[in-house]
Amino acid sequence: MNRTVIISSILVIIIFISLSCFFVMNEKEQGLVLQFGEPKRVVQDSGLHFKIPMIQNVVRYDRRILEYNLPVEEVIAVDKKRMLIDSFARFKIIDPLEFYKTVGNELNVRNRLNSNVISSLRRVVGRVTLDELLSDERSNIMDRIKVEVNDEAKRFGIEVIDVR
Repeated sequence: MNRTVIISSILVIIIFISLSCFFVMNEKEQGLVLQFGEPKRVVQDSGLHFKIPMIQNVVRYDRRILEYNLPVEEVIAVDKKRMLIDSFARFKIIDPLEFYKTVGNELNVRNRLNSNVISSLRRVVGRVTLDELLSDERSNIMDRIKVEVNDEAKRFGIEVIDVR
């Protein structure tokens, strides 16, 4: 009786350890394998992967396009007209390792994006008139904002897809 309990306990422990050696990454995710908080490898393909149990853990990031609605911002155009601009940005994580090192999570990247988009918005919109902003030139203005924000966003391991 005692021997059966010991053998079954050992079997349960072996099964638990062997199951915690594997993890599944689906097609919507990418991530990092961390060992005591230090990144060991980047996992960008879906499927079954191996990790060392109880020593390594997995941080998952979304691979899809993420959206961030910025707060309404007051901007002054070159013709001294005050405008309240409501904007949003779409981005995706392209380098999980750089993302982890610089911002760590989506909340922090949203805070960084907030300041970058607002400063770029003020800079670009501050050089145009209200008439230009309401004309066909609007898409070019938004593209300039996106390019400025994207240059800064690459440092965070993300790519800004769109700013509107």
